[in-house]
Amino acid sequence: MSPRNEWSEETIALFRSLCEDEASSYSDIAAQMSAELGIRFTKNACIGKARRLDMPMRKAPDKPRKNAPEPMFHPKPLVWALAGNRPQAKPQRGQVTLMELTRTTCRYPFGDRPPYWFCGQVVRKAQSYCEHHCGVAYGRTGGVR
Repeated sequence: MSPRNEWSEETIALFRSLCEDEASSYSDIAAQMSAELGIRFTKNACIGKARRLDMPMRKAPDKPRKNAPEPMFHPKPLVWALAGNRPQAKPQRGQVTLMELTRTTCRYPFGDRPPYWFCGQVVRKAQSYCEHHCGVAYGRTGGVR
């Protein structure tokens, strides 16, 4: 049994007529088409069909988003980094930089932004961390499971 084609000539005509209203979003159009035709249409289906029919792009609504999240990025650290005057973290005793890491040095990182420092102690056999940081990272200090 072949799938049903929801986009018949009548459906496309209805879609074009609903798209003439500039105030309606594709979500609104999909809901109206679903209610009128009894077939579920999604916003993305309507957007895709509009693209395939070479219809003009709809403008984004001018209303602000509800509950817009706070931006995770704060521009001040980037400005510091670009200006070159960002405070540099000082390594603790025994810590190494990324370029100083070897196969036998602990890769446990310190710092929440560059420059990162790493533990630098001798790693456990077949591990990336020293004995202490294996316990921190894996929640145990015993042998490998």
